[in-house]
Amino acid sequence: MPLKHQSCQNVFPLEHVSKNVRNSAVLNDTLDAMDSASKTLTGLMDGTNNNIKKLEDDEQTILRELKNVKENLVKQIDKLEEKVIKELSSIKKEKEIKFKRNKTEIGELKAKVQEIHEQVNFLKEHGSNNQLFLAMRQQEKKIQSIDVRVKEMTSTFVGAQLALTSIHDMKIDSIGSVEETPLPCAIKHIPMKLKQAQAKPDNSNPITSMQWKNQLNLPFGTDYTLTGIAITADDSLLLCNFDNNGNLYTYSSTYAFKSELPLCYPYDVAVIPNTEKAVVTLPINNSIQFIDTAKAVLGNKVSTEESCYGVCANRITYI
Repeated sequence: MPLKHQSCQNVFPLEHVSKNVRNSAVLNDTLDAMDSASKTLTGLMDGTNNNIKKLEDDEQTILRELKNVKENLVKQIDKLEEKVIKELSSIKKEKEIKFKRNKTEIGELKAKVQEIHEQVNFLKEHGSNNQLFLAMRQQEKKIQSIDVRVKEMTSTFVGAQLALTSIHDMKIDSIGSVEETPLPCAIKHIPMKLKQAQAKPDNSNPITSMQWKNQLNLPFGTDYTLTGIAITADDSLLLCNFDNNGNLYTYSSTYAFKSELPLCYPYDVAVIPNTEKAVVTLPINNSIQFIDTAKAVLGNKVSTEESCYGVCANRITYI
């Protein structure tokens, strides 16, 4: 720590600087900032609740769509099944007719073979050799004919096995997928200081000419040294008369006199944006005076270290 401590300058007691804090623009700005943040958070909470509800709604929508897809697939499978069943019935009927025809012919040939076999076997047991020989010669052509036919039948005999093909190859890779699409937040939050720093673009056409419209006539009998002028939000006109007995005059938008406030040498006036307040410089008294423009009453008076003449204001700073 240095041996010689530099004395503090321009330091005011806390009680002094906080005396008018309840009526200060800083307090109003702080409350406005909290209101803005609370409003934004409320909007975000509502948006979050809506997002949760939308998830439930989207889930139900997807489940309904999946159900429809499944029902459509089942309908298609039912149609394909009906087609296969008809095809199966047709092939089965065709093969049954062919097999029954073969069965009839086989039965007839078998009966002939059995008949010849019984005749030859009977003569073998009970007939003479001559009778057996003659019988065999008589049946020889029949036996050869039967043998040829049996050979033909065995060479062309084809059975049938019915099976459902491609059942193991059928594969459905996907019936859809869930896609997430991010939705941007519709709630915007601009900090109060940034709001105050932003200037709205002037979209009005540039002034190319000026025309005399009306004239404000001040009352006679008073010395006027008009040094400051400002217009309020309701188009009222504020005039500073820099005189020992000077006043702050207020005129309506129709140029009618509204009020006057007694001030000592008011020099300049500035309206605080988005409020019904104005600030007036009193350079002779090293102070600035706050005005309620709506009620036309004096507000707080703040001392300055030096004489202030011109003034401009926003909601936080007065220059």
